[in-house]
Amino acid sequence: MSRWAWAVLFGAYLLGVLAGNGGVVLGVGALALLTAGGLLAWQMPQRWRAGPHWRVWLVAGMVGAIALLYTHLLQPQPGPQDISHTLPRLAGQPVILTGQIIEPPRLTRKQRTRLILAVEQLNNNPQIRGKVYATLPLLHGTGLVPGQRVELEGRLYDPPPASTPGGFDFRAFLARQGIFAGFSGELKAEPTARPGGLWQARQRIVGAFVDGLGSPKGVLVAGMVLGRKAVDLANDVQTQFIQVGLAHTLAASGFHVTTLLGVVLAVTRFFGPRVQLAVGVVTLVVYVGLTGLQAAVVRAAVMGMVALSTLVLKRRVRSLGLILATATALLLFNPRWLADVGFQLSFMATVGLITATPWVMARLTFLPKSLATVIAVPIAAMVWTLPLLVYHFKTLSLYNIVVSIVTTPLITVISTGGFGVAIAALLSPNLGAMLALALTWPVTLLFMIVQWFYHLPGSLRAVGAIHPLQIALVYGVGLALCWRPWPWRRHLLLILTGLGILFIPLWVQGTTRVAFTLLETAPQPVVIVEDRGKVGLIGGGDRDVIDYQITPFLYQRGINRLDGVVLTGGPGFDPAHLALNRQLQSLWTTDPAQFTGIPPLSQAITIGATTIHPLNPENSVLWLHQPQQNWLLILAPVATLPAFTTVPDVAIVAEAALTPALLAALPAPVVAIASRQEPEAFPEINPKNFPHTQLYWLRDVGMVQWNPNQGLTFVEDLNPTLE
Repeated sequence: MSRWAWAVLFGAYLLGVLAGNGGVVLGVGALALLTAGGLLAWQMPQRWRAGPHWRVWLVAGMVGAIALLYTHLLQPQPGPQDISHTLPRLAGQPVILTGQIIEPPRLTRKQRTRLILAVEQLNNNPQIRGKVYATLPLLHGTGLVPGQRVELEGRLYDPPPASTPGGFDFRAFLARQGIFAGFSGELKAEPTARPGGLWQARQRIVGAFVDGLGSPKGVLVAGMVLGRKAVDLANDVQTQFIQVGLAHTLAASGFHVTTLLGVVLAVTRFFGPRVQLAVGVVTLVVYVGLTGLQAAVVRAAVMGMVALSTLVLKRRVRSLGLILATATALLLFNPRWLADVGFQLSFMATVGLITATPWVMARLTFLPKSLATVIAVPIAAMVWTLPLLVYHFKTLSLYNIVVSIVTTPLITVISTGGFGVAIAALLSPNLGAMLALALTWPVTLLFMIVQWFYHLPGSLRAVGAIHPLQIALVYGVGLALCWRPWPWRRHLLLILTGLGILFIPLWVQGTTRVAFTLLETAPQPVVIVEDRGKVGLIGGGDRDVIDYQITPFLYQRGINRLDGVVLTGGPGFDPAHLALNRQLQSLWTTDPAQFTGIPPLSQAITIGATTIHPLNPENSVLWLHQPQQNWLLILAPVATLPAFTTVPDVAIVAEAALTPALLAALPAPVVAIASRQEPEAFPEINPKNFPHTQLYWLRDVGMVQWNPNQGLTFVEDLNPTLE
């Protein structure tokens, strides 16, 4: 068959896998792919006479349908003995769990040790199997390694889904790994002896870097060599590198493999081609083992092996064809890898380097070639990964290209030297630590540059959520750019068209949206007001509320500026953290004792056409008025409610203010939404006592939203109830 025929078949397989990972219904998707194959077999031979035979198009439709079925069959599902089946009767109860650690332990944001366990026993029942996500106190998890068996005492729980659109979906994250239950507890007995394994080599490498450079610099360089998933890098350091656009330096991928192969070729340059090939292949296999079987690094290693073989054996290969064949081969092995963000970004960055770098270089001929390459490479990679970055993270790093250009020489020196240190550390940790000292100044300078850009205003810009169709259209424009050498005016028009497809709908939504949103937080409610480009926030809580509820929602909506913020209190609620990467125009508080220096909310404020009124001197009762909607917020216990000239559409009651007397005093009819942390917190409240009020627990209904088009909607469409 011709190369075009192979390309069509590979593309059909990828399309089927994409549909399977995208949740397309099996029957509908398979029928659509078969129909598309038949239509293409009928039309394409007439329109593309030099293209594949009609039979190829017909077979391509069948290949896509088979790929869709294959992907559905391999989606993780709990087996009949999976530990998740015990959740209905054991969740929240003390249990004893025995299992084997199957991944390197990591630290969570709350400084607890995270383990992935293969379950062997639950309450002395050896019939229970599956995997579990377990967290332990820091001291209990210190020194644990993969392969050890541990006995834990604690409680099982059902992993929660995302509580806000665009938020982290913990349940889906674990399900993609075949994990359907969580566990929180502590060690009950001493773990078994440490078995041998690659963890020892990884530990020697990380230890050498830390001994030579200290922490966190040593851990950072270890992460730049092995990838951050193989190293327990501090969350704040990861955040800084990711936010300024240097996430690729901490993710084992093509950059690392290219650097490693460069070191291998330099060391083996006096040997024959076959020796170079053998050493390179063995090195890449070991590297994949050290970093873990991650989709992005496996992709890079496979392509690196092929590229190395063509280089040392003097054979030519078509780069785009190699990418397509590699993607197909890897997704035959594991079609679920296509859902991995690192896998997607790794392939798209490689496509960008191959297709866009020459075009950018041709426009930088006035610069020295080395400098032009440093500029062209990040631009080419950014162009092809931009749609995926916006789709997955709803944000843009404004200084991405500038930071990449400035830091590329430093990162090259650190990575190359880091691989040398790692090899030396495997032979002698002391020798590795001594060599690591030579990287002190480059690493220090890199840290300084990253921190400076990180603290610049607007280093991360929220852009909002985009539709998968926009992604398809933008990449269609990219393919059109690569298809033929268009005149420069046509190039410019196509580039502007792609940017318009991405960002014009987001701008229109942001400037026309009118909505009230109550996030699923407890015990303090958080309300976000959007009114035609103006945004206000009322709420409090702890640091997790900002990180896991407020920030994802603001990213989802593309909000970078809060025109008015009313802080209602809560332990650990830090206005400075809320202000990170976004402007806070005006601040008020209902709790002057906690937020010293911030003026109390003593009079009405406006957010667009919405007005926020304090209804009592203590600022514990607030009124949100929009021409089509009125919300009442009760933030603290009150003796009596003020008289209402207008019945509120929704009354939101904080957990601290919730009493049967307050609910009885609410004007009827009203929708009352009460915050709570535990289902048993208010057993004295009976829904039969409030027949004229629709009562909801925020924990049950999830996020609540009102807009003029849809009215009042809940994330979970439950009937009015109080348990």
